[in-house]
Amino acid sequence: MRPERDFSPYMEAVRSRAVEVPYNPPVVFLETVRGCPHSCAMCHFRHTKVRRMGASLLDRLEPCFQDLEVLAVHGQGEPLLGDLEYFVEQSVKSRFVLHMNTSGFLLTKRLSDLLSQTRLSIRFSVHAGAPETYRRIMGHDLGKVKRNVSYLVDMARESGHASDFWFSFLVMKENVREIEAFLHLAHDCGIKSVRFM
Repeated sequence: MRPERDFSPYMEAVRSRAVEVPYNPPVVFLETVRGCPHSCAMCHFRHTKVRRMGASLLDRLEPCFQDLEVLAVHGQGEPLLGDLEYFVEQSVKSRFVLHMNTSGFLLTKRLSDLLSQTRLSIRFSVHAGAPETYRRIMGHDLGKVKRNVSYLVDMARESGHASDFWFSFLVMKENVREIEAFLHLAHDCGIKSVRFM
């Protein structure tokens, strides 16, 4: 049996800022938007005031972007309400992957055309396989979301950027019988990966 290592000296050095890291982190998570005006049944941020990350903070963070592999622009809000033009521009300039989790409600052809200019990693929260259940759980039109996600997947494919799209399904009593329909929906949208929680 190996003896346990004592990491407390390292942790104390970090706390006292006695350690200097000579490189920037390869992955950064930014809560670019806090709050969401929508009404998804499982979300405790529903119907909350939307606040966007300020430009002054982004200006201070921008030097870190040059070394990034992935910038995740999500947290406790809907990232499609954020400054996507800025993040796409930074992603193209610094060649990092732009990652987000989104319901996809606000996805439009204009946003899809913008997003498809760079490498993407997007997890779409879908949580249903039938339009009626989707409306009850998510409060929106599944057909519209399906069309918009399909358009983005097509645009990303045409752009030649390697992108990674997922559908996410939170299993609950209201949707458990729609797993097969959900898998067909993902396939119809060109989504090759799904996640069940």
